[in-house]
Amino acid sequence: MTAAASRLQEIYSTWYPDVFSRVEIVAPHPEDDAPEDGGAEYAFFSGGVDSFWLLHTKGAPADGLVFVEGLDIPLKAAPELEAVRKSFQGLERDAGVRIHFLRTNLRDFTDPRADWGKAQHSLAMAAIAHLLVGSGGVVRMASSYTWRELQPWGESPLTAPLLSGKRVRLELEGLSVSRLERAASLAQSSVAPRYLRVCWASRGALNCGKCEKCQRTAAALRVVGAADAFPTVPRCDIRRIRELSLTTEQMVGQWREIQDAAVRNGDHPLAEAIAVPLAKWAAARLLKLSGCRAEVGRLLAKDSDVAGTLVEEGAALHPAPAARAFVAGMARAVKRRAGRALKRGKAPFAKVPGG
Repeated sequence: MTAAASRLQEIYSTWYPDVFSRVEIVAPHPEDDAPEDGGAEYAFFSGGVDSFWLLHTKGAPADGLVFVEGLDIPLKAAPELEAVRKSFQGLERDAGVRIHFLRTNLRDFTDPRADWGKAQHSLAMAAIAHLLVGSGGVVRMASSYTWRELQPWGESPLTAPLLSGKRVRLELEGLSVSRLERAASLAQSSVAPRYLRVCWASRGALNCGKCEKCQRTAAALRVVGAADAFPTVPRCDIRRIRELSLTTEQMVGQWREIQDAAVRNGDHPLAEAIAVPLAKWAAARLLKLSGCRAEVGRLLAKDSDVAGTLVEEGAALHPAPAARAFVAGMARAVKRRAGRALKRGKAPFAKVPGG
């Protein structure tokens, strides 16, 4: 790891120059006769689509699954943690697998300093892996993205080997399997449909059915024809999907994949609903790039009524025309709102080339 530290720092400081800078690491290099491979074998497990796909396709690891309290569910969220523990007790019984529970307050330290998904989570997983199999072994985790979708992200096939060591290997699985392909395969699982948990916002239940991730999962199950197979995931709600505000490029990419599948399947209501948050995202980016002040951009990006109306007015059944119609309509909406703001004596725009 000390040998790999320079390259690891190079990657992170290039991906996130505003967060990470390089430091010099001075450490001894002791002789180590440990074998390249050890006997221990674990897999990280959250109960979501990716980790259930790993369990379904690769089988239970020899030494069990690892769920870490305090990572996606805060330690103070007692009802949520209790619901997960209760669910996992049934999973252990039905799947014949052992689940180890660890606890950490790591995010109290890291969250004020760097984004958890983009930068920190792979570093945390690597630290836990070295704690688990310090004497030798492998810890597996499902990749968030495929080879085609790779982008700066904490967990990456670029960083995983550098976070491993002579005794410990952190391995990513599923780099050639899309999220929709994983979801489709879980319908054949004997346990995933009964225990799937994707939600970060639930209060005592496995899935709230209202948040962006619940709706994204429900939409994915709908387009792969598996919605009826998963009683723990409420059905996708077209109205809720239209009202979503997407906040990251990762969300946008996954919704586009679902939208493309909906178009192929002829599921026009779902494709049109997804076009609304995607168009809002595009409009917000456009406004930001054009110099529109942040508060106006946020207002327009979150204005579901305006967004929905504009899409309905100009949309054909295919979502691409809907998105184009939205952007054109958004320009008109910006103009109207700018006029109102100017009447109130406020200047909503910064200087924009060309006026």
